[in-house]
Amino acid sequence: MRDPRIDLKTPWLAALLAFLVPGAGHLYQGRYFKAAVYSVCIIGMFITGMRMSDWRAMYLHHPPPGERLRGNRNRLQFLAQFGVGAPALYALLQNKRYYGEDNVDRTTIDAPMTADFEGELNSSADDLQNAYVTGTIQLEPAENEFGSETINGRLVGTREDGTPIELELISRIELDKPVRADARRDIDGTIYKMTEEGPRAVGALEGTIPRSFLNWFVAPVETKQDREMHARLGKFHELAMVFTWVAGLLNLLVIWDAYDGPAYAYGDETDTGDTDSGKKSEESEKPAGEDTKRTPAEATA
Repeated sequence: MRDPRIDLKTPWLAALLAFLVPGAGHLYQGRYFKAAVYSVCIIGMFITGMRMSDWRAMYLHHPPPGERLRGNRNRLQFLAQFGVGAPALYALLQNKRYYGEDNVDRTTIDAPMTADFEGELNSSADDLQNAYVTGTIQLEPAENEFGSETINGRLVGTREDGTPIELELISRIELDKPVRADARRDIDGTIYKMTEEGPRAVGALEGTIPRSFLNWFVAPVETKQDREMHARLGKFHELAMVFTWVAGLLNLLVIWDAYDGPAYAYGDETDTGDTDSGKKSEESEKPAGEDTKRTPAEATA
């Protein structure tokens, strides 16, 4: 039963806002204290759980019919987390993108790109040595000798000892799938050196470049990633999951409070002033002397 003393405005809209962002529905209704408490507690609990699990606590694995499952099926886990709203809705979209036909390892790109690189150089050439390399890699679409689309690249950076290095990568560059639960994207390429006979392979470059936040946040966690996370985080992984579950379940109560208001007892809605005036009017309507005590003599008579 809704409390008539509280203006819930448009209840369904408040409930929707509370679902999308904990506390937003109460902010819309002007219930600022509850908005602050709910947003800080629930959002804080969810972010804590995500941070403890390297931002991999929430995800959904639900492949389309006929598609192989690439991770642990976690529907009940995700159902408990669903109450946090916006991140859960994006996890649904990420699941669809992850299992999409376009989410495969890439050997072509549509436009040139530049990214920060870090990784390993492996070479048997006399003028190159195996080393950890950091720098900037430039990639651009190209064609190989057979006319097929490929990727060419150029790395400008430094070795671990601080010496500068420049490498040419011609063809045979492979990029990891765009959507994956990892902030870094794998890249492998073959290093070439120009000779009189033409380009000659002299080594390999293996490393990572940044992946877009929208491509890794709440993306499905693969089996290998999940095992590695369990081994590295131990009991903190389970604790992180519990934080996100509790945050999602608590927000269900917040959504209901935004929609129906706080609970109160019957009779609590009656105004005190009206009650007193009602009692006075009832007393005035009683016949005179009705409430006076009768003496024993009057009772005998």
